[in-house]
Amino acid sequence: MEEVRCGYDEFIGKEELERRRESLLQGDCLAIRCDVGVMDLQPMFIEPPRQRTGHDDDEDYESGWEDADDTEYVRRCLAAQRNRT
Repeated sequence: MEEVRCGYDEFIGKEELERRRESLLQGDCLAIRCDVGVMDLQPMFIEPPRQRTGHDDDEDYESGWEDADDTEYVRRCLAAQRNRT
């Protein structure tokens, strides 16, 4: 998985701190703000639900099931969303 990064590759150096001393120091105090965020990115795959076809066969356990087509899958997702709200 590709590494995701945001922010600066390099932080402010000593020379830059010295150059900006007047604006950064107030009353001999220097406040440093450091915001850090950690994200755990994981790929997600949602398999469409299977629908009953009505055909049963004792020899083939899954013969009575088939994958729902896209229209049926979208209809079920929208119905589930409406039920949540």
